Amino acid sequence: MSQYQPSVLPLPDDPTPPLAVCVQLTMPADSEYWEEFYGQLLWLTHWIAYERDDAHTGRQVAATWRRIISTIRFCSPPPANLAGLIEDFTMPIRVDCDCNVFVTCCDGTEKQILTADQVQKFVNSQPGPGSTPPAPGECKHFDFGLNSGGSYLVGALVSAGDTLTLSALDGATTDVAPLGRWNCPSGELYFGGTCQGLTQTDPGAPAPALPIGIPLYLISGVYYDARALVTVPGGVLNVPVAVVCNYNAGGAFEGRMSGDLLVCNNQAGTWSLSENLAVNSGHITPSVAGFDGGQTVWVPGSGWTDAACHSNLANTARYNICYIDILFDHPVTLTHADILYDTVVGVLSDGGGDTLNSIIGGGGGALATAASATGSGKVLSWDGTLAAVNGLTILLYGSDLTGTSCPPTGGAVLRALNLRGIGVGPF
Repeated sequence: MSQYQPSVLPLPDDPTPPLAVCVQLTMPADSEYWEEFYGQLLWLTHWIAYERDDAHTGRQVAATWRRIISTIRFCSPPPANLAGLIEDFTMPIRVDCDCNVFVTCCDGTEKQILTADQVQKFVNSQPGPGSTPPAPGECKHFDFGLNSGGSYLVGALVSAGDTLTLSALDGATTDVAPLGRWNCPSGELYFGGTCQGLTQTDPGAPAPALPIGIPLYLISGVYYDARALVTVPGGVLNVPVAVVCNYNAGGAFEGRMSGDLLVCNNQAGTWSLSENLAVNSGHITPSVAGFDGGQTVWVPGSGWTDAACHSNLANTARYNICYIDILFDHPVTLTHADILYDTVVGVLSDGGGDTLNSIIGGGGGALATAASATGSGKVLSWDGTLAAVNGLTILLYGSDLTGTSCPPTGGAVLRALNLRGIGVGPF
């Protein structure tokens, strides 16, 4: 079949007249009329529409028509159903029957211009390589968009214990377009702009016992109702998740649903805390168990150091000790602790001993101990797994002397500490 070829137009006497006459047209709010109207106008902007001559006058005439079209404006205020139509026609524009808009470039090629609806569909649709999955112990929101009959690939792999939550679901879909029933994301019948409270099932649907039209998670070959929070079952490790509509395959699909998808990575992450106490005081406070808190002070360039000849609350002895607490903001699971310290051991009326203790609720216990001995660069460390830890207590002896006399020698300095654990960190 031969294509329709418009007739060649005669060249006007003046190819570049001034634009001096204003004309107003009233058009129907019908896309077919607009397409025909602009199609005819845009033909005038091509030099091939005119008779040929050696002066290439057709180019000048085409340029004049482009100037004319560039002055088209809608009435102010524009009718509501015409608002947003393109007004700048300095370059040829083509709109096809599916309302896809194309601009013709200077080299004759076409580029598509996305409409507002098309941009919104891209924003609320499949996440791409730039979407970062949530880190262990964290959650992340994804814009969710699913076309009926299509699938949405979740932007993160999931494992046992992870959770998926769809919320703010909107839209409607069908598998019997154009005139069959439509469904809300809840599975209810969509009619007259509202969800009617009626559902139906289909024995051929992926989840035959659940309402048609609802979103489903597909995890390791099993379908799950995505209308409620889903916890990934045991035995699943780093697998992709797809979201589909609960429709039988091969339907006449139309429509779309959108919403917010929250993915929570419930795998236990790790944390670490390293503090150089010669540089800053860290998260440490002097202990007040049996003391007034003045027995240990922070000395810049050194660390937490004993306050010489400090008395306990009972005033029965004098101490040169480093006695401090590290109190966490919330309970943690601890897997490692080590401290770096120096001691000069003097009189030890009570026997001394260096200890690293846990604080759990109202109690706790020793994680690591060492007999008191003079030395620098000493390390006391512990490894294991201990849950619900609220903090640590560290006691390092320089000296203790029963009575009211000051110990002649002895001292202790805590210089650094390192902590590690799983889950959420202490601060």
